[in-house]
Amino acid sequence: KGFPASGPADGKICSGGNGQFAQLDDPRGGNWPATQVTGGQGYSFRWQFTARHSTSDFRYYITKNGWDSTKPLTRAALESQPFMTVPYGNQQPPATLTHQGTIPTQKS
Repeated sequence: KGFPASGPADGKICSGGNGQFAQLDDPRGGNWPATQVTGGQGYSFRWQFTARHSTSDFRYYITKNGWDSTKPLTRAALESQPFMTVPYGNQQPPATLTHQGTIPTQKS
């Protein structure tokens, strides 16, 4: 909570700093392969929760143009502001949830 000021360390962002999911921090894809998207495209962000908890909001960040996909993800590689925020009022989400959004036009 509190990302980007706090939360998981750089290089451990995708795993949330949880060692059980360290393979998600693998910049070569591992079990978290990149999804090709087009700027301006509508997209369905689907969540499947295994440890549901109260959630204040969902903030969607995207990498800066020119980021190096061969290196672990850092805060410096992300745009400083989320491109989409979905308030959730400290409710517990259902087991699955989908948000509809649009990828920023300058991104691909």
